[in-house]
This record gives sequence, structure tokens and C-alpha cells, in this order.
Amino acid sequence: KEAPSAAQAIDLQINGLRYSYLIAAQKYRNNTAAVSVGIDITERKTAEESLHYQLAFEQTIMSISTDFINLKSDEIDRGIDLALQKIAQFTEVDLSYVFLFNENGTGMSLTHAWATLEQKSQILPLLKVLFANCPEARSTLKQGEILYLQNLKPWLSDTSCELAQQVKSAICVPTIYQGETIGFIGFSSIGQTKQWSDSCIGLLRIVGEIFTNTLQRRIAETELRHSERKYQLAYQRTQLLSEVTLKIRNSL
Repeated sequence: KEAPSAAQAIDLQINGLRYSYLIAAQKYRNNTAAVSVGIDITERKTAEESLHYQLAFEQTIMSISTDFINLKSDEIDRGIDLALQKIAQFTEVDLSYVFLFNENGTGMSLTHAWATLEQKSQILPLLKVLFANCPEARSTLKQGEILYLQNLKPWLSDTSCELAQQVKSAICVPTIYQGETIGFIGFSSIGQTKQWSDSCIGLLRIVGEIFTNTLQRRIAETELRHSERKYQLAYQRTQLLSEVTLKIRNSL
């Protein structure tokens, strides 16, 4: 008869760090004795969790991409706000936002954000102070590179903005159109530092491309409507002129 055996995975906190072990035990000598062994599976479990997280994040981005395909022009702003909310909630960050640089690249505007009303009013001043005190932040983004800050205090110490004192980390991903950085999407954490893997950053770049392409599509559609309207008005003026000319000729 085969001796009874069992195995179970357990998680332990040791000095503030989480470790995972697989504990296996087997009885022998007619169940009067037992032998057990513990195997450290922390690395394997961490890799599995990272893979599951990555796959779930990819599904979230695919869902956002699908939603944007059929968005009408007047639905785009709402769509971006909802996408920022989805990403922020999935990645467990507190603030998500979209900035666009002005034409000369010296100024910027907050176009979309997922945050409380009070936080929204402080995001723009916070980033302006950051860029003023940390010139390399703007240049990093303008060069199309990721801006990842885990400690904002050195650059925000001279501001009374309450939000500046709360943010622990921030990541800004440049949005690029025709080879030029036109703005960025950002995600900030309050209370604790957020770590971003290279694969997650790659997905954030895709989000930036989705937003950029959608906003540029709206601009193109708006310009097309204006062009069509101008053509229509020109045609109407030409028709009116022709009718007036005809009437004058007939009256002679």
C-alpha cells in the first residue's frame, strides 16, 4: 500500500518580503513517521504572476483599442477619459492624464485626466513646476523617451501644491506623430512607489499611439468638414451669381 502524501504551496512574509514555498510531506512506517521537504518557488511564482498580469493588461489594451475603432468625433473625449480610468484602475495608480504641447513646444495643456476634481486642478501646476525645475524632463519627452520618476521631492519642494507632496512616483510616455513628440500620457501614484516593467511600458506606448491616432483623425475630420462647408458656400455663391447675372441679362 502506498504511503499517504500531500503537498501545498504557502506564502510567508520574512523581513517585509514575500516568499513562496512548496511544502511536500509523506508518511511512512505505517503512518507513525513522516518526512517533509520545502522548496523555494518564489522566483517561479513571481514569473507566473507577472505573466498573468501581462496577459490581463494586454487584454485591457486590446479592449480599449477595439472601443476606439468606431468612436465618433464627439465621443472621443469621453472614450479617452474612460480608457485612462481603465488603465489607472488596472495598474492601481491614482492619477492618469494626457498633455499636449503647444506648437512651439514651450507650453502645454491638460486635455484629459482621470482623477478627483481637486486633483485635476493641481495636475497642470504640478507638471509645470516639475518641467521648470527639471529641464531634462521636458527634453527627455521631446526626444521620444520615457520619463520615469520615483522621487519628485527634489524638483517639487518649492511648491505649495498639496498634490506635489503626495505623489511618490510618475511615469510619462511621449505621444509621437509623424516623428515629433506632440505630448505625453502620464500615470502617477500617491502613497507608494509604482514599479513598471519594460513590457508594461511597451503597452503604455501603444495606448499613446491609440490616443494620438484618434485625436489626429478627429482633426482631419474637422478640417474635412470645414473644407466641405467652404466648397458648399463657394458653390452656392457661384449659383447665386449665375442666377443674378441671368436675371440682369433677361431684363435688358
